[in-house]
Amino acid sequence: MDPTLLSLLDSIPQKPPRSKLETHRELIRQLRRKGCTYRDIVRILHERVGLDVAVSTFTRSSRFAQNTESRCSTNCHRSNRNRP
Repeated sequence: MDPTLLSLLDSIPQKPPRSKLETHRELIRQLRRKGCTYRDIVRILHERVGLDVAVSTFTRSSRFAQNTESRCSTNCHRSNRNRP
């Protein structure tokens, strides 16, 4: 990438997370891998982390994150195929 564009990217600060769940994404992934349901994870977040979130909100947020990640990986895979 052009050095001018790289310096432009470096100068722009990263925005804070929009969701309070985003900061706990890795914990949530690990709990899902261990077989925890969304309801279990909401309870754990409430009891252990002090984070109150409705199961429906958690479900919607998790599905949105999964769809976003799968789209990103698909787009990255497609762009890598076109490279020499």
